Amino acid sequence: MIRSRPFVGIIIGFCIFGCTWLPAQSNCRISGNYSHIPLQVVLDSISHSCGLTLSYDPAFISQQSIASLKLNQASLSEAIAKIEAQCQVRFSKLRAGEYAIASTAPLSGTLSPIRGTVYDAATSSPLPGAVVSLPATKQGAITDAQGKFEIAAKTTSGKIIVSYLGYYRDSTTYSAGKMLKSKFSLRAIPIEITGLLVSEESDLIFRNGSQGIAMSPRQLDAVAVLGEPDVFRTLQWLPGVSATEESSNGLFIRGGTPDQNLVLIDGIPVYNTGHFFGMFHAFNADALTRVNIQRSGFSSEFGGATSGLIDIDTKPRQLDSLEGAINLNFAATSAFISVPLAGKKVGLMLAGRRSYNDIFRSPLYQKIAGNVFQTGSIFRDSKQVKDKKNSDYGIDPLSNFYDIHAKLTAKLGKRNLLEASFYNGSDNVRYYFLLLDSNNSNRIRSGEEYLKLSNHVVGLRWHHAMSKDISFNTAG
Repeated sequence: MIRSRPFVGIIIGFCIFGCTWLPAQSNCRISGNYSHIPLQVVLDSISHSCGLTLSYDPAFISQQSIASLKLNQASLSEAIAKIEAQCQVRFSKLRAGEYAIASTAPLSGTLSPIRGTVYDAATSSPLPGAVVSLPATKQGAITDAQGKFEIAAKTTSGKIIVSYLGYYRDSTTYSAGKMLKSKFSLRAIPIEITGLLVSEESDLIFRNGSQGIAMSPRQLDAVAVLGEPDVFRTLQWLPGVSATEESSNGLFIRGGTPDQNLVLIDGIPVYNTGHFFGMFHAFNADALTRVNIQRSGFSSEFGGATSGLIDIDTKPRQLDSLEGAINLNFAATSAFISVPLAGKKVGLMLAGRRSYNDIFRSPLYQKIAGNVFQTGSIFRDSKQVKDKKNSDYGIDPLSNFYDIHAKLTAKLGKRNLLEASFYNGSDNVRYYFLLLDSNNSNRIRSGEEYLKLSNHVVGLRWHHAMSKDISFNTAG
C-alpha cells in the first residue's frame, strides 16, 4: 500500500494538468487591429496568444500580407477563417495545438482554362472573329468559325470582356476557371446614316453645260486599243452608250444603232468612222482637241441624227506653240504636227496614219483578220488557194488603211476665226477566198474580191464674236 501512493499521485497530477491545458486551447480569445501588415506578424501574435505551434514555408508566408483585419475577442476558428479569406493560405490541424499552413495560390506555370461561345443575339448564329480579353492579365483570344474561344488564364479569378465590330460589348467574371456564363449573345449596334448623293464624275469627262458631255483627248490614253488611244471605245464607257460587239467601235446610244448617229469632224459629217471593219477608229487622236457627245435632246440643226451626236474638233485652236507626235505599233504608224505661222495668227495642222500589213506580215494584224473573217479561208494571192488542200484552212488577206487630216486656222482680227479642214480616209482589202462545206472537206467556191471604203471631207468654218456674250458659227 505504501509503494502505490507515489504512482497514484502522478496520475492525479497529470489529470489535473490536462484538464487545465485543454480548455486553454479551445477557449483562446484573440483581439487586435491589423492594417497593411505582413502575415508573419499576425501569425506570431496568434501563436503567442494561444500557445500554438505553426508549421509553414517562411519564404511563401513572407510574400503574404494582411490588408485589414479586426479581431475582438475572436475565437481561434474565427481568426483562421478571416486570414484564409484575405490570403492564399489554408490552415490544417495536425493535433491539439499544432497547425500546418499551406498555400492555395496556383503553382508556377499552372493555368486555368476558360472556354465559351459568342453568338449573334438576333440570329443565334456564331460570331467568328470576336475579341475576348482578360484585362487583369492582358490576355486575349479570337473566336473560331464556330464562335468558340479558349483562354488559359494566369489567375484564378478576374473579368472577361467580349467585343465585336458593330456590336455592343458583353462581360462577365470567372473564378477558379469557372465563368458565371459561358455563352455570350451580342446585340448589333443600329446605325442610321443619311442619304448619299454621288455627284463626282470620271476625270476623263466633264459636263459641257446643257450640250452633253465633253472629253479631252489628252486623257484618252486611259482607254487604248492596240497601242492607240481610241475615241469611240472611250465613249462606250459612258452611261447610255454601249458597244455593238467586242471587235467594233460602233456605238449604240440610247438604244439606237450606229447608223442612226451623226458624227461630225470640224462641223462636217463623216459616215465611215472606222478602219478595217471597225477594229480601228478613223481619227488620229493626237490631232483632236475636243470630243462632245450628246445622247439626247440636241437641237434641230443636227437633223441628220436620230440617236446620238458626236461632235469632234481638231487642232489648232491655240496658235502659240509647236506640237508634234509619232506613234508606232504592230498595226500602223501615225504622225502629227501643229505649226504656228504668220506671227502666231495662222496655224497649220497635218496628221496622217497608215497600216503596213500589205508590206509587213504582222502577227497582230493576222489575229485581227481572223476575228473579222470567221468563215472560209482568206489568202493574199491565187497561188495560196491552189496550194491549199481541201482540208486546209487559213486567213491571210492583203489589206491596208490610211487617213490624212489637214487644217488651216487663221485669226482675222479680234472677232473672227476662219478654219479650213481636209480629211481623207480609205480602207483597201483585197483577198482570194476559199469556201468549204460544213465538214471542211470539199470546196464550195473560190475567187478574188476587192473592197474599198473611203471618206473625203472638205470643210470651211467661220466663227464670229459679236460681243463678249454673243457669237455664232457657220460651217459648210
